[in-house]
Amino acid sequence: MGYKALALNDNEEVMIELRKHVLALARSLIGFLALSGLVIFLYSVTGQWWLLLVWFWFALIFFARYINYRQERFLITTQRVVFRHGTFEISTYEIPLTNVTAVISRQGIIGRLAGYGTLSIEHSDNKMSVYEMLPKPELIKRELSQLMQ
Repeated sequence: MGYKALALNDNEEVMIELRKHVLALARSLIGFLALSGLVIFLYSVTGQWWLLLVWFWFALIFFARYINYRQERFLITTQRVVFRHGTFEISTYEIPLTNVTAVISRQGIIGRLAGYGTLSIEHSDNKMSVYEMLPKPELIKRELSQLMQ
């Protein structure tokens, strides 16, 4: 899903376009692989055909989560912060940079090692928007701080 469809204002450019860190999909992938191993083992021992249906159902769920992961985007333009998500129905949340009052980034030890973290944006009457599993949150924070000046 290209974001050329994002209606940019005059003199507005996309500075950063990201999706969540790949580890956001890891838990689903690990669960699917573990279930696949279990289903293959049980099918080879018992020969029950309905086990393949169970595996197919979980494959569809994993595929849906993968498509959802691919569709989520976090964008920073010269005038706003945009979060878009959805496959069939696209939702867009925008924060004008003029309304941003504070940007907070957090990274735990695993996040620092893997390169992901949480970005919190305070805006308009102390409302807080939190975006988790973003790659390089310090870079995003620095870019936002520079654009806000």
